[in-house]
Amino acid sequence: MQNIQRYKIAKKVTWFSAGSNLLLAVSKVIFGFLGRSHALFADGIDSFSDLFSDFLTIMAVKAGGYAPDQEHPYGHGRIETIAAMVLAIILLISGGVIIFNVWRAIIHAHFIKPKIYTLIIAGISILFNEGLFHYITRMGKQINSNALNVSAWHHRGDALSSVVVLLGIGGSILGMHYLDSIAAIIVALIIIKMAVQMIWQSTRELIDTAVDQQTLQKINANIAQVHGVQAVHQLRTRLLGGLIFVEVHVLVDPHISVSEGHFVANKVMEKIQTNIPKVMDVLVHIDVENDEQINIKFDLPSREELQNILRACWQNLPGYNEIKNFNLHYLHNKVEVEILLPIKFANQWEDLNKKYQQATKDLDYITSIKFLFL
Repeated sequence: MQNIQRYKIAKKVTWFSAGSNLLLAVSKVIFGFLGRSHALFADGIDSFSDLFSDFLTIMAVKAGGYAPDQEHPYGHGRIETIAAMVLAIILLISGGVIIFNVWRAIIHAHFIKPKIYTLIIAGISILFNEGLFHYITRMGKQINSNALNVSAWHHRGDALSSVVVLLGIGGSILGMHYLDSIAAIIVALIIIKMAVQMIWQSTRELIDTAVDQQTLQKINANIAQVHGVQAVHQLRTRLLGGLIFVEVHVLVDPHISVSEGHFVANKVMEKIQTNIPKVMDVLVHIDVENDEQINIKFDLPSREELQNILRACWQNLPGYNEIKNFNLHYLHNKVEVEILLPIKFANQWEDLNKKYQQATKDLDYITSIKFLFL
């Protein structure tokens, strides 16, 4: 989905959420204060924190949707992750403040019977927040936004909190005056629990935690289905703003051309991104041998160096001056050489093979010499 469209959807959802939060927050704080309910008032403070969270969310989604640039080649997805972390910290502080204030009231035995209308406000809050949770969750999945998903769970938490508030107010009205204060503490503990979970999830993204095992297996299975892939290893993933980045080494036939290897790599990328929508980018490293099992040496001569060495060995041999090309295969810390000659030399290949092999017998890193004729 294009970043502009993604931002427009997120903006629409977040403004709707913000308007609902503002209405609920004002209602709960006012009626909680006037109706003498600690729990409803605390729930209102939580809604105000969600209102602030909504504005942070829309800013994060907008910034996170900016295209990659020179300074940020992987895009700006981390902004969403950081915003989710900030939102969680706000919730954590809010929960602590609520517990502190209510606990002081309990210590001083300051219990007041709530008004009946606070019960109605709590019930309305439950319905509003549960509806918002389902709506924002659906839209968050549609545009693949971690910040929206976090915002959705805020509303689910508010709905659960309001259930506790409803029970606390109801119990206090029936004569168990301490239940309203207890409900306020439970609300605060729910907020703190959610905040810790959000901080943990955001931290996992910030330290490049891999995707879950099920998603990893799905990625691996998709790669293995690509024609030309012989094996998969060093499959690594990381999360970035709710999106997945993949790096993988795939083993191919060592004698295919570079262009065919590149084609296989593109097919791997296409396969993963088609079947796993959250994958943003795939970096495919083509291997001709399993570099996890072989201790690769770097002292072999380069192509330019080897051509000079072979020129010294072969320059006086028949056919050398008409060689069209060399194909070099660096395998198992050795070199296989393919020589491309005109077709007129085809009937001499046995003699040529013998002379060329003899001339390089002291080069122990050359394992074979093959002739191709065109």
